[in-house]
Amino acid sequence: DVFYGSGDSAVIFSFNNSQQHLHFDNKTAIVQAIALAPNQRYAAIELHTVSALSVEPDSNAHLQRSSRVQVWDLYTHQKVVSLPDEHSGDLSCMSFSSDSCMLLAVEKDTDHHRAIIFVSWSGFWVDAESLLILDNTKHKVLFATCVSRGVDASIPFVTGGEEHLSFWVLNGYNSICERSGTFEGDAMNYLKDRFKPTMQTPSLDSFIQQVQRVLCGTSFETHFVAGTA
Repeated sequence: DVFYGSGDSAVIFSFNNSQQHLHFDNKTAIVQAIALAPNQRYAAIELHTVSALSVEPDSNAHLQRSSRVQVWDLYTHQKVVSLPDEHSGDLSCMSFSSDSCMLLAVEKDTDHHRAIIFVSWSGFWVDAESLLILDNTKHKVLFATCVSRGVDASIPFVTGGEEHLSFWVLNGYNSICERSGTFEGDAMNYLKDRFKPTMQTPSLDSFIQQVQRVLCGTSFETHFVAGTA
C-alpha cells in the first residue's frame, strides 16, 4: 500500500485491489506533512489551519495560522492522539524511529533549526508526550529519517541538510547528542578522483564542504545512503 497526503485528505492506496481509502477528510485543514511508522500501523499527520479572527468593513481579515500533529491507527482508521502543541509553526519534515515509538518533528522556521522528539512509552501512542526539544540543531535540516531496525537503538534519527549529515544519539532518556557523518574509505577516494581545483573550491576540504549539502538519505541494513547537491 501507499500512504500519501493530498490537500485536505490523507489517502491509502492499495495495489492489491487498485482502490484508495480516504483516511482523513477535513475541509478546515490542509495536510502539510506525513510520516509512516516502520511497523506500518501508525501514521503522523500534520494539519495546517487558517482561520479569520475578525473581519471589519473596509479592512482585511486578521488571519490566524496554526498547525497540529495527530497520530492515526492505519488498522482501525481512527485517530489515536493529538500530540502536545510544542511547535510554534509549520513543520518541514517528520520521521518515526525504527521501533515506531518515537517521532521527530522539525519546524519550518527560517533556519529549520528547531526540532521536537515525541515518545510513546507503550508503543501504542495513546500515552504520547514530548521527550526532548532541540532549540538549535546548528544546521538547516532538509530531511529526517531513521536508521534500520537493529543497527543501533541509541541512534533513533538521522538528519541532513546544509553542510551536515547528523546521527542523533540518545543519552538515556533526557538528552541527545550529535555525531557528524563523514566521508571515509571509498567515498573519500571517489571525492578525490572528482576533485579539480577552482576559484570556488581551491582545496579538497572546500570541495567536500560544498558537496555536503545533503538533500535526502535512507538506511538499509548497516548502511546509510545520502544524496548531495
